[in-house]
Amino acid sequence: MSKKGISKAPKEVAKFASGELRFDGKVAVVTGAANGLGKAYAILLAARGAKVLCNDLGGSIDGS
Repeated sequence: MSKKGISKAPKEVAKFASGELRFDGKVAVVTGAANGLGKAYAILLAARGAKVLCNDLGGSIDGS
């Protein structure tokens, strides 16, 4: 296969390949952020620079 048809990777792909995406200046809305995956995503996004708005309806762990 010829390399003529292959373009350079966009900046977003290069950031992903480097191991860390940054979300500086972005806002993330995370629902279900009190427990489990929602909480993990909220913490991760905040650690990577996003302003995070968390929402949780306060239901029990079993979903009732």
